[in-house]
Amino acid sequence: MQQNFQDSIAVCKEYGHPDIFITFTCNPKWVEIQQAVTAVGSQDASVRPDLVARVFKMKLDAMMSDLTKKDVLGRVLAVVYTIEFQKRGLPHAHIVLWMAEGDKLLSTEDIDTIISAELPDKETDAVGYEAVSQFMMHGPCGEANPRQNTGIIVERNKIHLDNRHVVPYNRGLLVKYQAHINVERFCLFCPKRAVKLSLPKVVNIFSLPKVVNINFHTIPYRLADAGGVFWRPS
Repeated sequence: MQQNFQDSIAVCKEYGHPDIFITFTCNPKWVEIQQAVTAVGSQDASVRPDLVARVFKMKLDAMMSDLTKKDVLGRVLAVVYTIEFQKRGLPHAHIVLWMAEGDKLLSTEDIDTIISAELPDKETDAVGYEAVSQFMMHGPCGEANPRQNTGIIVERNKIHLDNRHVVPYNRGLLVKYQAHINVERFCLFCPKRAVKLSLPKVVNIFSLPKVVNINFHTIPYRLADAGGVFWRPS
């Protein structure tokens, strides 16, 4: 674990502070998982932890390809990510991106090009509205972090929610992967925060353009749930 932390710090030394922090959480309602769960006469994804881990790995690999090869958020110089398993067995990834010059988010206008914290208009963007209302709603923000009220709302459990309840996201990634994907601009004054979050169970480091892929095997868990047991880093 200490070696993995030092490797992450070495990336910071080479490329400076990170630029974007992403949290990608497994969705147990993905079609691939639901088909397998239904086949055994259940509605609970926990009956197939092997498949949950496998499908999440496939989705994560596809997302990493989008980020590092297709440049969906801009040109990426380096990536560090870690995989964690929640106690109920759902894996999630914390991803830190270092962006190339010209693709860094240096102004509010730059941030707005890839990150949103508002409900899309249901009439003009029904797909985006459905994805945000299903995956990206949480408790309201306080007065210290106000959100503009555009008048667009979503009803959840008979409660009306507006922009104050939206977790920041990237529409393209959200609509494609249909899961909770929180995208944030990294705080310039906290350059080590995400790396500390990456003290790994599993850490993968990509360094571009040399494309160095360092894979660390699973470190023993304090709590080994079924999903963590089936996880196999490539």
